[in-house]
Amino acid sequence: MKEGSIPEALTKRYRYLLIFSLILLVIILNYLYFVKHYNPATSSSYELPFLKTDNKKECNDLRRFYNQTKASMAETDLNSLVPYKTTFNESCPRYLYVQIHPWRGMGHKTINWVVGRMAADWAGITHVHDSMNDRWSEHGDYSELDEFLSLGEGEISLESIRNNVTETYDIGTKDWNDRDLYKTLDQIKQWVWEKEPPCNSLFKLLEYWPNNYCSVRPVVVHKFQNALKKKPRQLIYRDDEFNIAIHIRRGDRTINQESYFVNILTNILNSIVKVVEAERHGINKPIVIHTYVFVDLNKPKFVDLERVGENFLANFNGNVVYNLTYHNQMDAFDTFYHFIEGNILIEDSSSFSYMAGLFAHKPLSFASANREIFLHYPCHCTDVCSNWNGDIDQYAQLRVVQAFKRWLLSLRALAVLESNKCI
Repeated sequence: MKEGSIPEALTKRYRYLLIFSLILLVIILNYLYFVKHYNPATSSSYELPFLKTDNKKECNDLRRFYNQTKASMAETDLNSLVPYKTTFNESCPRYLYVQIHPWRGMGHKTINWVVGRMAADWAGITHVHDSMNDRWSEHGDYSELDEFLSLGEGEISLESIRNNVTETYDIGTKDWNDRDLYKTLDQIKQWVWEKEPPCNSLFKLLEYWPNNYCSVRPVVVHKFQNALKKKPRQLIYRDDEFNIAIHIRRGDRTINQESYFVNILTNILNSIVKVVEAERHGINKPIVIHTYVFVDLNKPKFVDLERVGENFLANFNGNVVYNLTYHNQMDAFDTFYHFIEGNILIEDSSSFSYMAGLFAHKPLSFASANREIFLHYPCHCTDVCSNWNGDIDQYAQLRVVQAFKRWLLSLRALAVLESNKCI
């Protein structure tokens, strides 16, 4: 070894030290970059930042993240619902509609409109909008139903073409058989294309109750969401509570059927029991589950339904709160809005909540499978089907767990906002 030279062992030690220092420097720089540029609103991680901050930009990021978690609670992505569009012969138009039934309730009228739109799209002719407004309905004043649902938006009104109609054809008879409806519509389509009825012909389709409304769902969801943007409505729900809505129709339908609602609510809550403790990290306050019973009885009281909550709470040691409240004074529009804005909707054998399930993209909706004679096949494309007695299968239980986990993520994001004083 030459005089003044560095020993080989020492050189190797310096080399290792230099490599270690460079690695450490890279780690520190990456950490600093992450802290500076981390955006919770775009992060795909389920881990939320819990550092205190007075920074307005970071508060805005946290709010964006919270709003994204709220949006992610929806069972269906609103952007995935693309309204169906049909190409019509505008130079020689023919029209079709189902007359909105006078005197009937909101659910019945809505189904009339949905069937008309579905039939027109299927037959490939233009749908016209018959006004749904009715001041003297069997269930109250629906004189602003058109404005509430906004189904006439972008549609040709029946009144605007009435004076130009050359021929009117009454088609079909009231029938509950889905196949008869589609057979009739195929005949209309064939007639339009082969026999060429006069321009400005009007097909008036009598009431039908088809089993499948799925093709119209994107149309009605977007129309109703646009109506809410124009005229927002207030909710009694709280974001920090898991909200379950139950529709119990008038006593003439459900007076002896409480066991169905007891069983399905029990099965839903039992599905939640399994994940409450495992998924509650980051939440430092009791988890609140609130069941809202919407029923039009003067003095609603369902003792067995109330006991479901007591049995549910027996699984926990004070870190879960369960509430059940009755709502019998809310008007039809606000009730319908609450059906579609909760976390879970339990429908009754009623066109009212059945249509809410079709219009909704947020809640997980449950319907009974032929629990009683019902004009519609209860489980349409948006519903999870329960058994006639309220039992649900493993798939339905999994859907409940997923819905609850998405809500817990939103609740953790809300806890972050509160801990950072961003609210």
